[in-house]
Amino acid sequence: MRFLLCQLCLLVLVLNSISAQVNNSRSCERHCGNISIPYPFGIGRGCFLDEWYEVQCNNSVPFLPKIRKEVVQIDLPGAAILERGPDAVPFGFLRVKTKIVSMGCDGRGDGKEVLDFTETPFSISIDNKLVAFGCNHTATLMHVEPRIVGCVSSCHLSYLSKGSTDECAGYQCCSASTPRDDFFKVIGVKIESNDSGSNRCAVAFLTDELAQPSLPWDSNTSPEWFHERKYSTIQLEWQIQTRNLLLGESLGCGTINPEVPVTLNEFQSRPCYCGRIQRSDISDDIGYLKCACTNGYEGNPYDVQGCKVSSWSSTS
Repeated sequence: MRFLLCQLCLLVLVLNSISAQVNNSRSCERHCGNISIPYPFGIGRGCFLDEWYEVQCNNSVPFLPKIRKEVVQIDLPGAAILERGPDAVPFGFLRVKTKIVSMGCDGRGDGKEVLDFTETPFSISIDNKLVAFGCNHTATLMHVEPRIVGCVSSCHLSYLSKGSTDECAGYQCCSASTPRDDFFKVIGVKIESNDSGSNRCAVAFLTDELAQPSLPWDSNTSPEWFHERKYSTIQLEWQIQTRNLLLGESLGCGTINPEVPVTLNEFQSRPCYCGRIQRSDISDDIGYLKCACTNGYEGNPYDVQGCKVSSWSSTS
């Protein structure tokens, strides 16, 4: 009985805390330049969930100081769909700028870069690709063992037969997909010359921008162009990292638990759902929580009563 009372008191305290945060967040600035900053991210004291989601707006440029990355875009998670089973609750997505790896371009690049999001609520999306530009270089991903992921960019004319000049198919430009069957907190990019003693410029990077019409993704683009640009954008997945796994209940959301199936009627009775995930990369008393509006609702699942019946659902 005493345990239940303690749990009830804790839930009340959490609910009051979350309500206060949401009330504060409604008076917060929710844009930095032309980029939307939805809760749990926020600008200024009382406007974000915790330090991982603090955004500094510097001259209309959003920056996450905790991971030292400039923000390009923040997306709330899509709809939770029961038919997806344990993966019913999707991640939110975050696009940030990251360094382009180079060698032979200015005499300073060492050809390596490691992205490490260990002990953070962020992970590296499988929708990124490894891309390299240059002549006779091999680009590889690090920290994806036991897999071997890489590609060869060559200036040998035989590589033209593998694809047209507007594709990164091997001729002066190559690409490779990240492994799609795992969860990555750490990943690295490395580029190496296949010509002994060569000091020609070459670049490699992980990106979610491949085939974007605004960028010159073809073999006629020089590696110097990307080197001068200095950055690429990558896509990260985000969720809530917390010691308080009652957070979902305080938001009014149901819980997706693979061990306790939810019926369709139960699922449709809640405007949002949260999924609990335990990871080995953080301490045992901290878990991950990802929340999403239920299919048929829209809004922000991290705001109290933030998910409303979607306009298309209410009119159909």
